[in-house]
Amino acid sequence: MKLSDYISEDRVILDADVESAEDVLKQMCSAMECCGTVCAADDLYRKVREREELGSTGIGEGVAVPHIHTEANAMSVAVLVTRNPIDFDAIDGKPCRLFFLVVSPDERRAEYLQLMATVSALIHHSELRNRLMEARDPGEVIQAIREAEEKAACSAR
Repeated sequence: MKLSDYISEDRVILDADVESAEDVLKQMCSAMECCGTVCAADDLYRKVREREELGSTGIGEGVAVPHIHTEANAMSVAVLVTRNPIDFDAIDGKPCRLFFLVVSPDERRAEYLQLMATVSALIHHSELRNRLMEARDPGEVIQAIREAEEKAACSAR
């Protein structure tokens, strides 16, 4: 499973001037609505916030991966890079700059779990994290992810 298959340029937000975790989530949920993944950004935001209340998805090293399976039209990932670090209650106590919002239809739970594992494996590579945080346009984000996927595939052989 490739992360790059679930990201498009219209779901990549760079240099986001946000001040809070709520701002991050609202922007990402709006991107999901704009591209047709969900019908209502407000409903998605509420569900993602409820999920965050169960436990932060800040996984450390400046990265958070909020995720939800819900009434979505497609499995999609949005990427947001903030201008300044945001407190996201990450497990290492560090603020986050790199966010992946994973949204999946309820009926695709097995694929959702595979996609979450793929995201987790890729973003543990500091080279990729750095490239994503330094990207100047959405195409660079997608290209960096594709190259990391190819590198991981070659290493697995």
